[in-house]
Amino acid sequence: MTTPIWAYIILIMTTIEIKIELLKAGTNQNQIAKKVGVAPTLISQVVNGIRPTRHIRQAIADAIG
Repeated sequence: MTTPIWAYIILIMTTIEIKIELLKAGTNQNQIAKKVGVAPTLISQVVNGIRPTRHIRQAIADAIG
């Protein structure tokens, strides 16, 4: 199974870069959490590289565009 490109992009971006891209996209971690149905702390953990959950990384990548 081939790993999709978004999985690599979200892993190589720094926390600051992800937050900047979220701002540019007009969204934030709380909005992504609501959309996905998870706690905002989980989104924060993924953004900070603590818990790189695949479906959350996908949601962040989708939000960034």
